[in-house]
Amino acid sequence: MRLTEFSSNTVIQPPDLYYLTYPSLIADITHTYFSGPITGGGAIRLKEQFPSLTTPDIIVKNRGFVLNLLSLLTSQGTIHGPATLPHIIGSRYIKSENNNEHHWSEGEYLVFWSMVIMRMNPELASHFYQNVTHNTEINYSCLTDYAAQRTKRGIEYQKLQQAITKFANTFHAEIDPVSSVIVLPDSQISLGSTLEQNIAQELGIPIQDIVFNLNNHSLKSSSLFRDAVFQILLHEDILLLTEESGPVSLQKRK
Repeated sequence: MRLTEFSSNTVIQPPDLYYLTYPSLIADITHTYFSGPITGGGAIRLKEQFPSLTTPDIIVKNRGFVLNLLSLLTSQGTIHGPATLPHIIGSRYIKSENNNEHHWSEGEYLVFWSMVIMRMNPELASHFYQNVTHNTEINYSCLTDYAAQRTKRGIEYQKLQQAITKFANTFHAEIDPVSSVIVLPDSQISLGSTLEQNIAQELGIPIQDIVFNLNNHSLKSSSLFRDAVFQILLHEDILLLTEESGPVSLQKRK
């Protein structure tokens, strides 16, 4: 399964969209979640390389790259069963059919994708959403305050992670997490992706790192991978890398 942009006559909230998503999430026992820098962290990664592009344009490029990568991993049999790619629901907004935009906050996105990772039933998801988004200890406005120091924002992400994992531990018997989380090599530049991985570790979900092998060098390091991504995005063809490197592999994180 791949979540795509959602169109509706009315504004839809995260628990309601999750309710519509849930049947697809539980249709297969095996389900992979794909984590990587798509929006904020991804924009930072590419902004200097593509100064003429707007942030929404960069998000579209990021999104296309990861979709192509997911297709490649599926076609070569590296991953089996359905997979969910986060942040595909509009570039930080839900677009209605009359072209109005209702912006979800960063917190709403993170809580939504946490629901997906934990695969909780919709009734519990609604309770989870209210519990976490109304947590007054978390400064949600700081999550996307890119003028603030990263360490300051990171503290609020940690608070959110703690609230999510506390809820998960309380209701662990009602949670059926995804079978694995696949991570891009430079995911550490994204606070959101880092949060997703930390949640996966807390829940005991296996994490697998994507590894490219180019000219006998493993592209797990952030700088090498970013250079390769730049070349791919310039030509908008992931095969430029994979034809030279051979199949993309996954390495289970210890």
